[in-house]
Amino acid sequence: MPFMNLPTEIVIIIAKSLDDNRDLAMLARTCRFLYNVANPVLYARNAKNEGSSALLWAGKTGSVETAKLCIKYGANVDTYADDLRTPLILAADNGHVKLAEVLLACPGTYISECDVDGNSATFLAAKNDNPEMLDLLLRHGADADQVHRDGMGLLHIPDLSIRAMQILLRYGANPEQMDSAGKTPLTRAVKSGSIPHVALLLE
Repeated sequence: MPFMNLPTEIVIIIAKSLDDNRDLAMLARTCRFLYNVANPVLYARNAKNEGSSALLWAGKTGSVETAKLCIKYGANVDTYADDLRTPLILAADNGHVKLAEVLLACPGTYISECDVDGNSATFLAAKNDNPEMLDLLLRHGADADQVHRDGMGLLHIPDLSIRAMQILLRYGANPEQMDSAGKTPLTRAVKSGSIPHVALLLE
């Protein structure tokens, strides 16, 4: 019997028996039918045996389609790389708002995780001046008063943009929060000579 005429159940068993992912990937590229059979096996295997590395790749590159397939076939949304960066942290740092939306739609996604340098997704969104990402994270429960391991709050971030500051204040960030040196955001703004920041903090 020709291979393509085999029952789908048998083809799935054959696909699962291929130990080498390269062979499985080659099978998936053969035709649409085999792609539909082999691709789920590849994603499920990645989730089970490879630390959901495909989802980390999606976080870095912003591939929403890949992320959805990873999640569909069992990827851990809170998996992390050697530097402790989760898919959400990667998405925030690289500005992939749509990808972050997919991750945050998953029950249990941990929004406050920090990487090896102490950066949370929210901290990176504020630091990188991505108001859309920052608003998304705060809307999903991120703490506007979270403190970086260096002892500064989000409002203490050097060169924080006016847009980011406005969003943080709207979500309840404390303008009188002190950093590890005992300085408030206002103190830092006055020292930097930024009149717009001082004016905003005094409102």
